Amino acid sequence: MRKVLTAFFTSLISVFLFLGGFLGFGYSLALTVESSKQSDVLGVDIVSSDVDVLDLEILSMEAPKINSGDSVKVYLDIENKANTPLALDRVELEVMDLNEVPLESLSDITLSKIEPSTTKKIQAEFESNLEKGQYRIDATAIFMGERVFSKKMILKVNAKPAKAKEDNVVKEIEEIRAQIFGRRSGLILVISGLLTSVIVLIYYFKTGKTFESKLEKKLIRSLREYKIMTWMIIAVATLVMAFGFYLYITSSL
Repeated sequence: MRKVLTAFFTSLISVFLFLGGFLGFGYSLALTVESSKQSDVLGVDIVSSDVDVLDLEILSMEAPKINSGDSVKVYLDIENKANTPLALDRVELEVMDLNEVPLESLSDITLSKIEPSTTKKIQAEFESNLEKGQYRIDATAIFMGERVFSKKMILKVNAKPAKAKEDNVVKEIEEIRAQIFGRRSGLILVISGLLTSVIVLIYYFKTGKTFESKLEKKLIRSLREYKIMTWMIIAVATLVMAFGFYLYITSSL
């Protein structure tokens, strides 16, 4: 009986040890997997920055031919590699003849912005009045106070088309007509306001009965009885005269 019980307890202990070893191995494996997962999560690098990256790259620059009297245009292909919208500070233009004799220095600061991670063609425009011919131009792009791109080019200026010349002549004639009309209208208003004021004042302060008709007597009596109306007439006449003088002066400029 003792041997049977000893064998039974020995078998039971072996089973518990086996099960304990199996469970212990599974627990160890679970810890290893969890530890591995945590290690993977901790190994991810998360980069966060509020600092703006400023980087513009000019890919090309060109200056197309123009007509005489037109503004000079320079086109730039620009790639914005930054993480914020950017624009050039300005584009400077040195204009010379073919012998490199300086003629004028121009600048344009009204340049459009370029969105992040995009490429865009922008235009720099310079007011000029170049005659027909060929010119040497040096264009320089300025960004954050530094010269980031320069290019020497030949600019061709064509003669102004005949229609454009005719349009200019018509425009000049219309301007002359407007000046004449403005001067004439201004002069008429000045004279009208002055005469009205003088006539009202003469009748208002007139004394005696020399050459007074019934109409004159009635006018004099009205002006003296209604003093407010009299001075309002004089004030309006003065304003008309002042406006006519202003119109005459501005039309002469």
